[in-house]
Amino acid sequence: MPAQDLTEELKKRSAWSIFMGVLTAALGVFLIVYPLATATITTVLLGWVLIFVGIALFVFALHSQTVGNFFLKILLGRSMESAVSRWRSFRSPGSQP
Repeated sequence: MPAQDLTEELKKRSAWSIFMGVLTAALGVFLIVYPLATATITTVLLGWVLIFVGIALFVFALHSQTVGNFFLKILLGRSMESAVSRWRSFRSPGSQP
């Protein structure tokens, strides 16, 4: 690889690194200034992660080789669903789960 190509590649990648650093810093300042938005974003993100994990566990349970493993994985998926419903009740305390 010639030195000219390497220099251009470094310039291109360093521009993206600088951009991502500035974006991360700006997002960090925003989240410090607005704690309610931080809590809401964190709660929603965690809720969606738990939903996707529960779905993935159910799909993996369908691929089990034995009946015992299937029910064990379904039970684990059910516990994830329970965690999501608890998350929803904490998110909106006035509503019924």
